[in-house]
Amino acid sequence: MQGENLNSAINDTTVSRVGVKLPPFWKANPALWFVQLEAQFALAGITADDTKFNHVISAIDSDILNCVCDIILKPPDADKYSTLKNRLIELHSESEASKICTLLQGLELGDQRPSQLLARMKALAGDTVGDPLLRSLWLGRLPNNTQTILTALKEDLAGLASVADKINDLANYSSINSVTPQTSDNRVAQFEK
Repeated sequence: MQGENLNSAINDTTVSRVGVKLPPFWKANPALWFVQLEAQFALAGITADDTKFNHVISAIDSDILNCVCDIILKPPDADKYSTLKNRLIELHSESEASKICTLLQGLELGDQRPSQLLARMKALAGDTVGDPLLRSLWLGRLPNNTQTILTALKEDLAGLASVADKINDLANYSSINSVTPQTSDNRVAQFEK
């Protein structure tokens, strides 16, 4: 009897509001920000266009709001969220020409792993650059010893990235192991200087 009352109470309960913690707007990759945002909406069960629209407005700062104020002040009758989403992506996405320029000139390995560099290069390349060119550009940004080893392999890019990561890990491990402690004579000599 008591279980039936509990079940009927649960079935009759409706959620009138759902709290969603939205990440700050990501100017560097607005399309990816919207993917993350829509995942939050799905988890919270938010499907209403007005609710999504209002959540986006609450998540972006005033400088960005100012860029889309025409949509915010006079939103369309239908598809408010999609209209705002498309405009924000259009305004803040890197152009194809800029992506290609960065791909050709602006990336270096730095302190990231070779596979991370390849992932960034693939993201910039999209569908505009084929694997042979991407492979050549990526190999050109790796250390010479790594390039020498990888050019001899017939692996696909994912396989090469895995091997490059292992080479990178070994190179870093070797350089750490090559540090030799100073002898006491050297320390005394440096202290006297």
